[in-house]
Amino acid sequence: LTLAAYQYTIKYKPGKNMSTADALSRLPLKHSFSDSEVPMPGDLIHLLNHLEESIVTAAQIKDWTDKDPLLSRVRKLVENGWNITEPTPDLTPFHNRYTELSVLDGCLLLGC
Repeated sequence: LTLAAYQYTIKYKPGKNMSTADALSRLPLKHSFSDSEVPMPGDLIHLLNHLEESIVTAAQIKDWTDKDPLLSRVRKLVENGWNITEPTPDLTPFHNRYTELSVLDGCLLLGC
């Protein structure tokens, strides 16, 4: 998301030409795994087991933003334009990054 604010071109560079590859990317495993044997990290397994009950929707985020005085004000400023030259201390962190803020479906987004 951070890179979304920039114009850039991605170019493929073969690994053999990348002299700065880190040691772990070149470190051979003691045992080679087939695709079905690759161990999954515990956090990922936990997330997959609880995914249905933990999903937050855009509608929920919009509702929560509506109820938050600061975030709802920032959202209005993003939608209508930042017409504040000297922001209050609570708005300063948002004002410093106002070019990176956008609104989609009522949700305040950073870097999109």
